[in-house]
Amino acid sequence: DLRIDNLVVAKGDLVEAGDTLVVLDSRNQEAEYNSMQAQVAVSKAELSQSAVTLADAKRELDRYGRLRKSGYATQQEYDTRSTTYQAAVAANAKAAAQVKQAQANLDAQAVLLSEYQLKAPIKGVILDDYDLTLGALVKDATNVLRIGRVDRLKARVDIPERDMGRLRLGMDAVLTFESLSGQTFYGTVTLIDPYINTSTRTIGAEITVDNQATGFKLRPGMFARVLLVETSEENPLVIPTEALRADGSVMVIRDGKAAIQKVVTGAATGGMVTVSDGLQIGEDVVVSGGNNVAEGTEVDFVITAE
Repeated sequence: DLRIDNLVVAKGDLVEAGDTLVVLDSRNQEAEYNSMQAQVAVSKAELSQSAVTLADAKRELDRYGRLRKSGYATQQEYDTRSTTYQAAVAANAKAAAQVKQAQANLDAQAVLLSEYQLKAPIKGVILDDYDLTLGALVKDATNVLRIGRVDRLKARVDIPERDMGRLRLGMDAVLTFESLSGQTFYGTVTLIDPYINTSTRTIGAEITVDNQATGFKLRPGMFARVLLVETSEENPLVIPTEALRADGSVMVIRDGKAAIQKVVTGAATGGMVTVSDGLQIGEDVVVSGGNNVAEGTEVDFVITAE
């Protein structure tokens, strides 16, 4: 078990990736780190001493080499210095290896010590601190904090299999929330599942919303009503849906007479349908009863006061 030494953040705090959140009691690990740090220093001192011994042995070997060639030293004396030199080489190599081992142990302990400071893996907000307090004991599997990224939120939707062909990445989405009545938010389809849920015969998709742009009005867990926008038009010409005749045409009034006009329609919503071709702004269209009016029938306009 580990004891909480410091709680740096609380529920609702915004944090950046890498921020320290919780500090655990690491006195034993710090003591071990200091001990290993001292061992590195000792190993480096021993390496320096062995380097001096090696240098002395090399000079002595060279000197006896010259004396042997001049006849002032025996082969045995030279061999003795050679053996001393080889031992110094081995001792220096061993000291260098001990420095590397001591440094590796220190680095490993530093990594272990760093794990006693829990840091934020992402930028987000503290969603839950599980009511932990200073001095509380935690185990390896204990939940300490829950962090959520709230600058961009995702809404999961399930689309009926029959409509999956109309779903595409990048589609605009309009979202409304019961708790934020009268307000509209916008998102984009950023993920479409690569499989069909065989239990519900639906395909899942994710809508991503820029919550930062909303002023962080949205909260994780909110229930959303999502409208996916298949097509969009800027300043479209619209007519009531009931103005369409059975064959898709409309009845217009031109020069006081009824005339059938073929039209090309687009998106429809709220009882209105867009017209991309066939009508001009300002034309008079028969809204109700167009199927019962014969082409060429004279029409009089009657304005009634209410």
